[in-house]
Amino acid sequence: IRIGRYTITDFEGKHRWLYLPEVLAYSSNLGAAHIATLVGAERQRAWLRMMGMFVRSPIQLPETAPPIIHPKSQWRLATTMTVGFGQGIAVEPMQLARGTAAVATGMLYKPTLLAIPPGEQPEGERVLKPATATLMRKLMRLVVTNGFGTKAEVAGYYPGGKTGTSEVVGKHGYHHGTRDHFNVSAFVCAFPMNDPQYVVYIMLDEPHGNKSTYGFATAGMVSAPAAGRVIARIGPILGLLPDIKDAPEINAELDIPLQPVRPPGAFALGPWNENIVEAAERTRLGFRPDIPADATTAKQAPGQERTQRDRWNRTRVTRDLHRANDAVEAETHRLIGARVIPAIAEH
Repeated sequence: IRIGRYTITDFEGKHRWLYLPEVLAYSSNLGAAHIATLVGAERQRAWLRMMGMFVRSPIQLPETAPPIIHPKSQWRLATTMTVGFGQGIAVEPMQLARGTAAVATGMLYKPTLLAIPPGEQPEGERVLKPATATLMRKLMRLVVTNGFGTKAEVAGYYPGGKTGTSEVVGKHGYHHGTRDHFNVSAFVCAFPMNDPQYVVYIMLDEPHGNKSTYGFATAGMVSAPAAGRVIARIGPILGLLPDIKDAPEINAELDIPLQPVRPPGAFALGPWNENIVEAAERTRLGFRPDIPADATTAKQAPGQERTQRDRWNRTRVTRDLHRANDAVEAETHRLIGARVIPAIAEH
């Protein structure tokens, strides 16, 4: 995606349209950026605020630091996209671990260093519906079974998580120099995903690949294996033994396909869709998969003649595509909320 003078890319991208589970499993910056654009800046900020990402971590430590975020006045299209894949915001590890636990359980708990009496629950509030939390557990588990986090797998503990590899930020932007790697590689996970009890967060600053990682220093190669080793060691110490006996039932419970079948009546998105104009015009934010197309829009009988308006609309979209390179610079200065044609973002 080209936005202004910046380009958003994927590391070892699939070079094709991805299904939503694949966006998470393959850690697609492009997919996350498109989803964030559909959600919009206001809903994105509201979600982060509800998850406690705009304030210090409420734990009994004076060293807690406030997050680094853009003010609302500067939260434009580029910010919305980069925050969507985690490079437009900086939070403490505690906040990330707390948020991961909330996504896995649906409950946002207040972290504490104090022991909680047996049988009692820490202070918390529900932020996700139980059905949504169940779906997120399946998607997180998919990252470990079929995605970039496979090296975090530990038999009997069913971890699920998310990889994250980002460039190190310096005084004048991202570091670039003669050294091969200026990355922070991280992996956050919860286990066991059929009944989440613990969160593990591994972060390595400027790691270097070796023969065992085929020269890569990405999170899936260096941080995910470390998380797996931690789980294997601390699980028995915490009194949580691996459950091998019930593996078939647990795996079936957590299973979700990488490429799910489109539900009946759902509107297909992608380059094969002939109704790209109608899809974009149904909302000022462009594509909205939650809004089904009309019967006359979703399917057109073979050989049916297009109206003059349809031809004009398709011509207009083609013209917009040719003008995209000139328009994206202006896009960086436009607040989310104005009407967006998704085709204006190239990749």
